[in-house]
Amino acid sequence: MLNIDYNSEGFYLGVVAMPLSVSQALQIGPLRRARVVAGAHNLEREITFVNIMEVPEVTRWMKGGELLLTAGFALKDNPELRKRIIYDLVGKGVTAFAIKPGQYLQDIPTDMIEHANQAGLPLLELPSDVPYMDIMLPIFELLINEQLYRRQRSQEIHDLLINVILGGSGLPGVCKALAQFTTNPVFIFSCGTCLGAGYPPLKNGQLLPARGEILAGIFQEIPEEIRSLSPHRAAHLQLSPELPACVIVPVATQETIDGYLVISESNRPLNDIEIRGIETGAAIVALEFTKQRAVAETEIRLGSELLDELLQGKIDNTENIIKRAAHLGINVTGQLVVFIIGFAIDNRTTGYHIDVHSEIIHLLRARFGQRPGGILLQSKGDQVIGLLRYCVGKGQEVPGILQEILATTTSRYPKARLRVGIGRAYEGLTQIKTSYEEALLALKVAWQATSPEPVSFAELGPLRILFSVKDLPQAKDFCREYIGRLRDYDSQNKTDLVATLFCYLNNEGNLRKTAQDLFVHKNSVIYRVKKIEEITGLTLNSAEDRFLLMLAAKLSQLTS
Repeated sequence: MLNIDYNSEGFYLGVVAMPLSVSQALQIGPLRRARVVAGAHNLEREITFVNIMEVPEVTRWMKGGELLLTAGFALKDNPELRKRIIYDLVGKGVTAFAIKPGQYLQDIPTDMIEHANQAGLPLLELPSDVPYMDIMLPIFELLINEQLYRRQRSQEIHDLLINVILGGSGLPGVCKALAQFTTNPVFIFSCGTCLGAGYPPLKNGQLLPARGEILAGIFQEIPEEIRSLSPHRAAHLQLSPELPACVIVPVATQETIDGYLVISESNRPLNDIEIRGIETGAAIVALEFTKQRAVAETEIRLGSELLDELLQGKIDNTENIIKRAAHLGINVTGQLVVFIIGFAIDNRTTGYHIDVHSEIIHLLRARFGQRPGGILLQSKGDQVIGLLRYCVGKGQEVPGILQEILATTTSRYPKARLRVGIGRAYEGLTQIKTSYEEALLALKVAWQATSPEPVSFAELGPLRILFSVKDLPQAKDFCREYIGRLRDYDSQNKTDLVATLFCYLNNEGNLRKTAQDLFVHKNSVIYRVKKIEEITGLTLNSAEDRFLLMLAAKLSQLTS
């Protein structure tokens, strides 16, 4: 049935097509005079078609949802058939059975009433003086109008989203259009990030509260009930006691879930027609994801080429580089900082490495893409390198954002271990190479740390001083004089004296702790320490000698 619907505040919701139930049909035309003789508790069943029965084999043509009319010719003298027909109709999913007494049956047989009550089939007694067509036509008219409305509503959503996509307003435009269409808040989430949001205005011009921050928190760590949903199929879920029910449609391209279209039923519940139309719309949203991916891949390729030149210090024409970056939406003037995300996969599952890499790239673009100045990215094996303008302010801190990206990635890909190194911010293009080298050193330190928190070069203390002299010939000679001898001995004798020295120094000379960390007996450590002293000519009990070896070890780490 078609009704005009308003919300509690008088906000117009439009024409809504409702399923036609048996109880509603009994309010239409001559059916008002019909009498329910059995199955009265099932009158909310939906009618999808009206048919006539005059032969016993009619059940073979039933598809379910029918209101079946009969004068009872085939039933008048056959109690067994009357019983069988009731249960056959129930098995076929027929909605209701209506008998018109008079010509063949004076009254509806009591045995049929008993069987219908037992089977839960609504059994109606029709007025004997009303032709079938007077009953059928009003119902058909309503059913046809509803089907037409369903098609028109679905087409309306389809055309609306196509125009939004062609208009270039992207995913935020999709959310805004759907919010106006459904009169409910609409969001699109991908990889824990909200890519678009739309809010329907109320009559007083205020925005309908949607608790979008709660939704955003849920989609940071997507629960199993959402991850298990089928692509482009809507589901009604109550995600939190603090939220209204939501209609969620996973959006997929190439059999991969790229994001989720979420309609928060803050204003009103969506009817099934709108939900089916939104499912169709999700396929159109997937087109926008595909388009954005293609654009992103091109931008990443061009940006990677530009960043590679900057990291190598190839600054032939500063003005030309600034223009090239501007065409990519990147501002490389002002203070710039380089960071590196390194990752290692414990188990080289097919495709896992690529998935982790793609996840990192996607999250970086989502979190930094709208940041003032944008972001340049480059992939190198198990590393993703980024160049950013340095910004100060709430929510702009690079280490905090990178830490969130690490946490999100490792929660989705637990087989991956990730670390981050961050260089210092410098003014001008010529210092990008320096920031990059600092980020490499910070990443080395990060891999040695037990905590996965990002490591900034600015926080490395004395290592920063060693970094500035590591390439001097004197520094290399000093490192070779002590650590070089141990490396040569390890290579010739297949021992681990260098690793033992580093571990011993890090544990401040604690033999027991060193043995535990190296998984060897304490006596083995004592033997190795004596061998180190013999080769280097130094005494590890001497604070001065330990300082020399620690300095050589740190320089060795910087140059290796």
